[in-house]
Amino acid sequence: MSDRPTEDRPTEDRPTEDREAGFTLLEVIIAAALLLVATIPIYRFFDSSVKQVTTVQAMIEEQAKARNAITSLENDLRNAFTGTAAINRIEAISATSITFYTPDRSSPMSLRKVSYQLSAGTFRRWTLTSTNSVSGSSYTWSFPTTTAAMTYLPIVTGVTNTAVFEYRDKDNIVLNPAVAANIAKVRTVTATLSVRDPNAKTTQQADTYAITVQLRGEG
Repeated sequence: MSDRPTEDRPTEDRPTEDREAGFTLLEVIIAAALLLVATIPIYRFFDSSVKQVTTVQAMIEEQAKARNAITSLENDLRNAFTGTAAINRIEAISATSITFYTPDRSSPMSLRKVSYQLSAGTFRRWTLTSTNSVSGSSYTWSFPTTTAAMTYLPIVTGVTNTAVFEYRDKDNIVLNPAVAANIAKVRTVTATLSVRDPNAKTTQQADTYAITVQLRGEG
C-alpha cells in the first residue's frame, strides 16, 4: 500500500447568513408599556414641581401687592389734611373702608379725595383730585361733580380677613365706625391685610401685613 500524499482540498466557503436582529410587535408593545410606567412618576414629579413654583410665584406677587398697598395707605393717611375746618380730613369710615383727604404733593398743591375699600376679597382704591390748587394759606377746595374718576381700582386680591380697619380716638379708645359722630374723633387708624394666592387652596397659609398710623396736625 503506497503512501500517497494527502491532497489538500480547498475548503468550501459557506456564506454566512446575516440575520438582522429585530423585535416582534409584542416585544415593542411590552417595551412601550414599561417605558410609560417608568415615565409617569417622572411626569408627576415635574408637574408637581411646576405647580409648586407657580404657586410660590403667585404668593410672592400677592405679598408684594399687599406690602405696596399698605405702604400707599400709610403714606396717604400720614398726610391726611384739608387745611380748613369746613372739611373734616376723614369723610367716612367703616370696618372695610375709609375715605379721606390728602395733598397730592405737587406745587401748587391740589387736594385728593382718596378711598380704600375691601370688597369680596379684593382691596381696592379710588381717588378724586380737586379742580383747583392752593399755594397760600387759604384753602378752598373744589371737586368735579362727575363720579367717573371714582372707579375703584383693585390693588390686592386674595385678601382673607373680612375687617381691615380699626379706629381709635385721642385717648386710644376703639371707636365704633358705625357711629357717624365718631368720624371726627379718629386720631389713629390701624389697617390689616391677610393675603394668599387667590387661586390656591384655602388651606394655604395667609401672610399678614399691618400698619398703625397716628394722624397728625389737625385736631
